[in-house]
Amino acid sequence: MIDRVNDKTVKIIRLVSGEEICCRFPLHKDQLPENSKLLRLQEPMLIKYVPRITEQGISDYIALVKWVGFTDEKIVTIPVDKIITICNATTAFTKRYTDLAVSLKKAKQ
Repeated sequence: MIDRVNDKTVKIIRLVSGEEICCRFPLHKDQLPENSKLLRLQEPMLIKYVPRITEQGISDYIALVKWVGFTDEKIVTIPVDKIITICNATTAFTKRYTDLAVSLKKAKQ
């Protein structure tokens, strides 16, 4: 089963649909019980690989976009059986995600 501990690191989640999402897990008190078939994700963002042509050739630009649009919900619930894997994000990616999340909060204010 998925480890639902209070972990503030940024996670990369690959879904059976092929989508990759970056997010954090909510605090333990805001998470569902261990035996639940659902998992809560905090501020999930879709990782989009955008190809671009440079002088060195084709490279990918990685864009982060709000995964579930048209909502102000900060926590999204998904079925556990739709998840293929969960990994910790790198330090650089964690900083990028965190900076973007903070920017989005400031923009709403």
